[in-house]
Order: sequence, then structure tokens, then C-alpha cells
Amino acid sequence: MTDANYMQQRMAELQRNDAVQDIFSKIVSGKSGYKAPIVKKEIIIRCKSCMTQLEPFHKFCFECGTKAEKPAEQ
Repeated sequence: MTDANYMQQRMAELQRNDAVQDIFSKIVSGKSGYKAPIVKKEIIIRCKSCMTQLEPFHKFCFECGTKAEKPAEQ
């Protein structure tokens, strides 16, 4: 199982890479030089017990104390 935060960071690195964006844009549009918009999906981590939104660095919920679990790949 891969850490969701690592995956999000890796995807952000790839999206900033001009070569990757050029290839993706050409595949999507069929045109060279076209810049396709890349939609970035924010990963929201919630406590499984009380549904409080947590930051990626939280190990426990600050409201109820339940151990924070990283979501599966979305």
C-alpha cells in the first residue's frame, strides 16, 4: 500500500514537469504546443470516528483522539 501523501507529492512533481505536460497535452488534444489544463484533486483526510478534517501531518484526531488513517488512493 502506498502512502496517499507521497502519491500526491509525486503527482505534483510530475504536473510541474514541462515535458510531461507537453506529452499529456499532445495526447489529449492531438496538437503540438497545446497546454491542456491539469485538474489537481486535493486529498482530504477525515477522522473515521467524528469526521473532523485533519491535516496530513496529524497522527491522531485532535477532537476525539482516534488514530488518523490515510485514505486509500482516490
